Amino acid sequence: MTNEPAMKDILPVRPMMRRCQECKLNFVPNRDHDLGHHDLGAWARRIYCSPKCNNTFNARRKYRRDNPIPVYHPPYIHNTKKAPRLDLKKLSSSEAHNLFERVKRLYEQTKSTTLVERVTGVEQSLVWRWTHGKKPQNFVNEFDVSNLESLAYLIGALWGDGTIYSHHKNDGYFTFRLEAKDRDFVEATQKAVRLIFPQRRIRLFITNRKNGKHYFAIKVGCTAFKNWLDQQNITVFAMKHPSSFVRGFADSEGSVNATRRLLTIHNTDLAKIMFTKSCLDNLGIPSHIYSRISGPSALIPTQVLVHRISIGRISALKTYLEKVGFEIGRKHSALIRAIEGSEAREYSRLYYYKHEAPMMKMRYRQEVVINQ
Repeated sequence: MTNEPAMKDILPVRPMMRRCQECKLNFVPNRDHDLGHHDLGAWARRIYCSPKCNNTFNARRKYRRDNPIPVYHPPYIHNTKKAPRLDLKKLSSSEAHNLFERVKRLYEQTKSTTLVERVTGVEQSLVWRWTHGKKPQNFVNEFDVSNLESLAYLIGALWGDGTIYSHHKNDGYFTFRLEAKDRDFVEATQKAVRLIFPQRRIRLFITNRKNGKHYFAIKVGCTAFKNWLDQQNITVFAMKHPSSFVRGFADSEGSVNATRRLLTIHNTDLAKIMFTKSCLDNLGIPSHIYSRISGPSALIPTQVLVHRISIGRISALKTYLEKVGFEIGRKHSALIRAIEGSEAREYSRLYYYKHEAPMMKMRYRQEVVINQ
């Protein structure tokens, strides 16, 4: 056998590198680090690259020990019994708001989500969100009643195609949903909802029906809005803002026939029709109410009694266009065509009786005289 050197003797030995925990520089331990003297401390254990770094760390550790960060812990928090977990869905708006303020106040004093959970019963993740910029959903600071016109328009849309429902799994939470085929109407309602719920993100999405038609829809949680509707007299509020209310209700339930020069608003609830007519009367728009049995059809599966408001006078249509109008483009253009067509017909009728009719009479008299 030949005496060949081993592979470990041929390859260069890479020195062992360490990272100083004080200055964060890499260093190679030498024999001085292995002395093991007790007076060298951590430097002898190869944690710091030099006695200077070791002394700097010890000085900073001593300063922290002598000058701790003051944290106030109320004595009653540690001695209190752990509160049961709260069901936030069963709280009213005022109770939830008071709880929100209490959680923020306790966290500012203790800086501990565990202690706040022990006292209030609110889970730690929710305490962290509430104390770092997030606000409770569905019941705290989400409903703005300052924009009255948008609120009246939303109530009118709610009386039409809109609906408020409660999910069977989340008792106490309410959701507003509106679905229509006119994108203009849904976008106008979305704009009104954004002004009323400034904290929410309201998105417009498309739904597919079984008949193959596409509808546009929006959906937003409205627990505070539902509570406000239960406490307020909606008719009194809508009567103070009749233009916005009638516009929202007519965008949902109204239609315009440009050929017949007729604007109608349909609904099966006679009380809603009567109230809408009173709002039109306050605006100076004369109208009439008719009722007839409608159905069955694709939209109405059974026979129902449908009530409608009809506006047929040209002056009333002009007043409606000036004071109310439509957010839906096709209805607005149909109303303009109805007014312009009626004006053209009125002009032709007056021109006939003023110019053409006397000329025809003159010709008839001349023909009579000649024949005699």
